[in-house]
Amino acid sequence: MGDTCGVIDKDNSLRAAITSTTLRLRAAGIDTAALDARLLVRAVTGLDDAGLLLALDRSLDTSVASQLASLVERRENREPIAYILGEREFYGLTFLVGPEVLIPRPETELLVERAIELAPRRALCADVGTGSGAIACTLATYRSDVIIQACDVSPTACRAAQRNAARLGVDARVGVVRAGLLSACALETAVVLANLPYLTFAEMEYLQPEVRREPILALSGGVDGLVLYRRLIEQLAAIRPAVLLLEAGPDQVEALAALVLRRLQSYRITVYRDLAQLPRVVEGVCATPAGGTE
Repeated sequence: MGDTCGVIDKDNSLRAAITSTTLRLRAAGIDTAALDARLLVRAVTGLDDAGLLLALDRSLDTSVASQLASLVERRENREPIAYILGEREFYGLTFLVGPEVLIPRPETELLVERAIELAPRRALCADVGTGSGAIACTLATYRSDVIIQACDVSPTACRAAQRNAARLGVDARVGVVRAGLLSACALETAVVLANLPYLTFAEMEYLQPEVRREPILALSGGVDGLVLYRRLIEQLAAIRPAVLLLEAGPDQVEALAALVLRRLQSYRITVYRDLAQLPRVVEGVCATPAGGTE
């Protein structure tokens, strides 16, 4: 798989490199072969999309061809493209990612969009299970008035979130703490956001090879996918934030909404669908926020 000739063949232009890389990735069963090929060629040449288009007839020198061959082999082995590139775009921002964190997904942008709109002025927010910090850092970027505490049980995930907060210039308003769920959050927390692991044990058995490379701690939600959410909801009863936003899988959303209603009766619940029109986010707005228990 690591044959350099398979990347550039006799024609050593960037155009030929993209074509042959696409064919190799397609043969490996990768659905996004054409896109991934362009991304890998961009990575080794340092060109953006416009620059690559203008340089398609440029020759690929031997050292760069060797780098490309190495990256292509990693992708053929089904390493996620985001891990190979070391970054992923989310809500118009670029986040550093690696095998220690879940790769941010487009569907999670819906949760952030609702948070940007609903967070009260100068609110204290909590991002539970922050991972790369994508949710916390994006909210801080688009809402310069809020403070966010980003929590995760994984020390490597916490370091990743800290790096992203510093890189995006929001580290003064995004505090990263190693903690389980809401254990380190203040009673004054007004907004709670959570994208906790929600895959069921059955779903874990049928993951794509790329997803299997991501941390199991950030994926598995137990028998029904809601184990951590049950614990979170019990903690929410003590804090009673003004707004809560919870992401789950399409098959769990209805059950999650019912759990919130059963334990937190004062919340008005709305379920939002993602761009694929799948139920994705449970939104709760409290009629009597702040302190106390239900």
